[in-house]
Order: sequence, then C-alpha cells, then structure tokens
Amino acid sequence: MFNTVEDFYNNYYKDIFTEKKSYDAEVWGTYNGVVTYRVKLLKDIMSAGKIQEEFIEDYYSIVREDGEKKLNLKNFVTKLELENSKSTEDIDINLISKKVYIDYEIIKFNVKNNSGKRVVLDTKEDTETIFIKDTNGVRYPWYGHEIANNLLEIESGQSRELEVKFNKIYNPNRKDNSINFEDIYVEGEDGISIEIGIQ
Repeated sequence: MFNTVEDFYNNYYKDIFTEKKSYDAEVWGTYNGVVTYRVKLLKDIMSAGKIQEEFIEDYYSIVREDGEKKLNLKNFVTKLELENSKSTEDIDINLISKKVYIDYEIIKFNVKNNSGKRVVLDTKEDTETIFIKDTNGVRYPWYGHEIANNLLEIESGQSRELEVKFNKIYNPNRKDNSINFEDIYVEGEDGISIEIGIQ
C-alpha cells in the first residue's frame, strides 16, 4: 500500500496524526497467522482536558513477510497466494491471489478461452452468479457492476487477468470453500458452471 516511509508519512500519518492521540485497541481476529486489531484513535485526554466522543476507527493487521513483521493499515488484512485452477474443454481459470479487507475480498485470476468461440465469463443477467461460498454454504456475491462487460468477453485463444471484488465482511471464523462461476456463456452452447476450491 505504501512503498516508502515518505509515502506512508504523506498519505496516512499526516492525515491521521494531526495532534496528539490516545488509542484503544482490541484483537479483532486471527486469520492464517495474521492478527488483526480494531483500533480507535481518540484525541488525547490530557491534551484536550476532557473525554472526546469523536474517534477514528481503523483495522491494523500484523503479518510476517520474509522473516519480518509488517503492518497492514486502512482495513487491509492480508494477501494470500492461490494456485487452484479448473479446466474444461472450453475454458481454463487459474486463481492467482486473494486480498482480504475488513469489508470485502478481492480475488485475482486468469481466464483462458480454449474454444473456437467467444466466451463471456458472466452475462450479468443475475447479480449473484459469481460468488464465494464458505464452508457453511453461505454465498458472498461479486460486485459485478464494478467490471466492464467487455472485460468479461474473451475471444478464442485469448487470456485475460481479472480482479473481482466480493461482498464478504471479514470474519476469521468463516473460511472460504470455493469461488463459483454459474453463468459462463460459450457462443452457441448452453451455459456452463465452474466451481474452484479455495483452501
């Protein structure tokens, strides 16, 4: 998110810490070894002379990367590399990564059209035909309106990398089981469905 200390200072620290603050932090959850804290930043009681009801709420996650502890801010929990894939006669879908935020998840994947026809990953006739399903069978639909229709169309022999956002609020007790594509259109054929395990 912030590539340099200067970037962090200019785009986060200067906006949040305009004056002395006190804080209240509690463990919000643990996910794949990542501990996330809900942090409330309040005006410092000693500086203000009274208790302030206004506060800034954020979620901080501590991750271990390359043997070092790092801090994820601004509701970003973690990024996981994925290697799951599914192939049919017409299409290959390879999962690349998953970014977990407090309010949503983003899954990055590559789609390859193996058919001699045009493939549409989703017709958008229904808003819940691409979704994440958790281990309890609960479905979390995609934000289809955030992806242009032409990006979902893959011509014969072409590949396309996509990032899709899902309406899944972070809860470390709800584990993803699969990503499902239930409205794949292959020109001149009945629609096909693909389910890919995420674990």
